[in-house]
Order: sequence, then structure tokens, then C-alpha cells
Amino acid sequence: TGASVIAAACPFCNTMMTDGVKNSNKEEEVQVLDIAELVAMSIKN
Repeated sequence: TGASVIAAACPFCNTMMTDGVKNSNKEEEVQVLDIAELVAMSIKN
């Protein structure tokens, strides 16, 4: 999809997404965040 951020509310899903990003060598392009991190970022900005 071209997304630069993936947000997950489930710790297991977050781990699986992080592993997938690493296995695809996309760590420079895609950021995996917990949903709380995404909300915190939106509040700060």
C-alpha cells in the first residue's frame, strides 16, 4: 500500500509486524508502532 507506518494495538501483532518488516528489509521505510505511540505522536504535534 505504500504505508510508512503500521500501528497495532496487540503486542503479539506488533511483534509479528516488526518481524515482517525486518525480514523484508524495510526497516528504513516502514515504522511499526503501538497504537498508543501513534496517539501520543498525534497529541504532541
